[in-house]
Amino acid sequence: MPFYEHLSFPVNNFFYTSSENIFSSTLQLLDDEFHHCVNVMRTKLGENIFVLDGRGNCYEVTLTKYGKDFVEGNIISKQKNFHESKRDLTLAVGLLKNPSKFDFVVEKTTELGVKNIIPMISEHSIAKSIKIERMQKLALAAMKQCGRGFLPIISEVKTFEEIIATKENYDKKFVAYEHESKHKKSETENWQSAIVVVGNEGGFSEKEILQAKENYFMTISLGERRLRTETAAIVVCSTFLR
Repeated sequence: MPFYEHLSFPVNNFFYTSSENIFSSTLQLLDDEFHHCVNVMRTKLGENIFVLDGRGNCYEVTLTKYGKDFVEGNIISKQKNFHESKRDLTLAVGLLKNPSKFDFVVEKTTELGVKNIIPMISEHSIAKSIKIERMQKLALAAMKQCGRGFLPIISEVKTFEEIIATKENYDKKFVAYEHESKHKKSETENWQSAIVVVGNEGGFSEKEILQAKENYFMTISLGERRLRTETAAIVVCSTFLR
């Protein structure tokens, strides 16, 4: 049962503030969030709002004070791991020729619960760069829209070789590979933290797949049909983050 179940109104809007604006019993909304709360939603003093901190927490807050560029409220309650999966999934996904399609990947995988997104350059990549700050803003908007507590981290662009050489201590490491015909279901289920690598339009070369296996990555099938990158990313997250 949601911790806002006692309210007589539906919670359709969430706000965001970073941890440095959260104190022992109060918090503040600044900048765009202040504008959205005061000028767009026209929230009044004495009303309750719900604020996400991007670290998994959601706060119920009663607004108590307006300033020139901030609004402040008393923290009434707090819920940890707010609408978060028990699993920690990192998605490494190939950069796409069409930037709007990568926007789509960031938005939808954020909604599905991914914790980290690594934009990737591989052997068949055409695009070589991406605007990380813009991607982080898209993730923030998606986090508020779907009402989850954790803001996914969008990393700097990495090469396929850098990703498969990771020293992170994942329980499982997967590569979605279109030529993999099958895998044991049990091998993709028993984990708490994992990384999944999804290629771009050109897919992975045989050399890359061999390198991945040498670094203890398991190739997995997403079905018999060949999927677009953005579709594959969604399938991975919706399958692994139920």
